[in-house]
Amino acid sequence: MTEDDLIAAVMDAAAVLPDRDVRLGIGDDAAILALDGGSDLVACTDTLNLDTHFLASQPPESIGHRCLAANLSDLAAMGAAPRFALLSLSMPAPDAAWLEEFLGGFGALARRHDVALVGGDTTRGPLAVAVTALGSVAPGTALTRKTAKAGDRIWVSGSLGGAALALADPDAPQERLLYPEPRVNLGQALIGVATAAMDLSDGLRVDLPRLLGRHGGRIDADRLPLAGALRGRSEDWRLAVCGGDDYELCFTAPVAADTAVSEAAAAAATAVTAVGMVTDEAGCILASDGRDIDLGTLTGFEHFS
Repeated sequence: MTEDDLIAAVMDAAAVLPDRDVRLGIGDDAAILALDGGSDLVACTDTLNLDTHFLASQPPESIGHRCLAANLSDLAAMGAAPRFALLSLSMPAPDAAWLEEFLGGFGALARRHDVALVGGDTTRGPLAVAVTALGSVAPGTALTRKTAKAGDRIWVSGSLGGAALALADPDAPQERLLYPEPRVNLGQALIGVATAAMDLSDGLRVDLPRLLGRHGGRIDADRLPLAGALRGRSEDWRLAVCGGDDYELCFTAPVAADTAVSEAAAAAATAVTAVGMVTDEAGCILASDGRDIDLGTLTGFEHFS
């Protein structure tokens, strides 16, 4: 089974369960739950495992930061304001020094985004971290996947490939891998502007088809906002397209909304770049050096493959 196969099996099982007050269930960056009152609840969860998502040599502070950042990035993709988090820790043995540094990184990011840690769990076992984050958004306004329209522009925030390069080259800058910046303010600013959005945790190769659903897309390698250390390398677009852990936002918007996108980006103090267009053709294509490359033919990291 691939990761998408596994998710599909879970979705099939969930389809027979009660869905009262569920505005949006499995299949997006987060679920949207209807509440009594003036907002919807947005809920997401992520697990980070030793040797899959982080290495034992990485600073505990960065692991604390990244486990929360991954969830805040999912909330950002929905346009939600972060509110609460739950933290579950599996550790082979208590380690007070490691825990202090870990919680320092977690807490610093939580304070920046006004996130309250309200519960969780601790257990003995292989080192793993699971975080559930909860946010809020005005009813019916959340950004979602698969709602793009043919003719929309495809945009990405920030720069791409920095985290993948850090994994591939220990001498490369490590900041983007160790301390990714969730685009929370941009996600909220794009409500009412973007037609669809998601975060780039697995890279454009995997995430763009998930974003576009039944539509296709065409992106231009020359337009990709590459991380600085990537520029000038042979096929410098490859890590930017196939690498993960950037936690940038990928979103679509009508051409007529170009000014509104620029204003949203300025309000969020985040750079955005138009990299392509949504099409009615099947598949997602990367144009590079006069070639059309099907993203589905490229290789990259996937769980269970």
